[in-house]
Amino acid sequence: MTAVVADAVADDGAARGAWAAAARRCARAVTILSVAAGQSVHVVTAATFGVVSVDPPLVQVTVAARGRTRALIERGGGFGVSLLSAEQESVASGCAVPGRRLGWAHLPSGLWWPAPGSGAPLLCGAPAWLDCRLHSVVDLAPQALVVGSVEHAGTGPAAAPLVRFDGTYRPLHADGSLVAGEGVTHREEDPGS
Repeated sequence: MTAVVADAVADDGAARGAWAAAARRCARAVTILSVAAGQSVHVVTAATFGVVSVDPPLVQVTVAARGRTRALIERGGGFGVSLLSAEQESVASGCAVPGRRLGWAHLPSGLWWPAPGSGAPLLCGAPAWLDCRLHSVVDLAPQALVVGSVEHAGTGPAAAPLVRFDGTYRPLHADGSLVAGEGVTHREEDPGS
């Protein structure tokens, strides 16, 4: 039954539009995915992030199947994740711009520090961060699901998280409500990353 539904959505423009609208309504934490492989260092706003398991500690991110982010993760053997607060919206927007240059020298000075295991850049002042060893990669059409085994984790200042909802970044209040208004429209992860 699932394959029939998936085929119908893939073949019908109206159904694809309905699916895209429904997917945008799935509130997701905004995170920065980072990787270091030798002198190649890269940060990107992740399209998706999630906790796979608490025990063992596993997380997942989605990247372009044939992009440079995936290649660097596989070459470096790990990655970092910085969860963003509402005050870090400009970082999320900046890391979503395609074509940024690789390397520590091309990251804004004073905003990043190297993760203890992978060496991937982590954002200073992030509410939480993870340092992961590559566990597995699953190809899913134009995307790849990357699973990481969390080796180091930490928390920073408590702050309202930044979420992606209905195509915009929005702060999440402590009571769980989204800030009213239009929010800031953004691009998700660079498709070539």
